Amino acid sequence: MAVEITTHRFLVTDASWRPLVFEKAYIYHGYVDRDARTAITLRIKGDGDAKLVLNTSGGAFAKAEFECDIAIEDANDMLKRCHGAVVEKIRHLVIDDGQRWTIDVYTKIRREKPPRPLVIAEAELARDAASRPPMPDWIDPAAAASDAYSELNLALRGLPSSEKPP
Repeated sequence: MAVEITTHRFLVTDASWRPLVFEKAYIYHGYVDRDARTAITLRIKGDGDAKLVLNTSGGAFAKAEFECDIAIEDANDMLKRCHGAVVEKIRHLVIDDGQRWTIDVYTKIRREKPPRPLVIAEAELARDAASRPPMPDWIDPAAAASDAYSELNLALRGLPSSEKPP
């Protein structure tokens, strides 16, 4: 069943969100295939939960998502075939001011460790939600994550040039 969501992504400015974490998981996220409107991804959590995910775009922030469980052995084999288009991250779930946030701390991008931590927060709202979520202190409201920080672009292109060391 598709879940339609509206996603807002922001760069995180400090670590004051950490005491609010109620769940975390290590995740491998690989891109199996993609085109302009659809991405097929593989998501493996550290606990062995593996899913094949189909994402379709529905506009600037909205998308539909379909997930199905797959055997961990198959997932590990598929991950090897993602040809570097893989990110590794620690996903933290946080609730701040009644809003649920997903905070991803990227540990490897295209199989390389970033020069400094890349931390991105994401809030998902109902499809018809027109406004942004309330902004916690640990997010700079002006620092909306550009498309360069989408997981797909990180996996395929690596860090934006502004994040790379000189």
